[in-house]
Amino acid sequence: MSAGSVVVASDLGAFQRVLDDGAAGALFRNGDPADLAATVLTLLADPARRDAYREHAAQWVHRFDWSGVTEQVLAVYDMALAADSAIGGDVVGRIMGLFPRRVGGDT
Repeated sequence: MSAGSVVVASDLGAFQRVLDDGAAGALFRNGDPADLAATVLTLLADPARRDAYREHAAQWVHRFDWSGVTEQVLAVYDMALAADSAIGGDVVGRIMGLFPRRVGGDT
């Protein structure tokens, strides 16, 4: 998407989210090669549809660059910390306990 190519993907949930439910790229029925072929043929015959996908994808794709992903992950952490502190927990301590300490160094 970021390279300006039209993306064709199966309609699995993760691909639906990445392609904004089909607004940023073409979706075909998962496991249906005839639908994949029909989707590709439709795109080849419809330059306006390809342009519409490209335009939407150019606006949509920024959500998946590292700065955008980092912001989303930090927002989830903030929500988890707020929820945990509201019930008196120690989420940071539990998370840090999952990682082994380095011998002769800091954690």
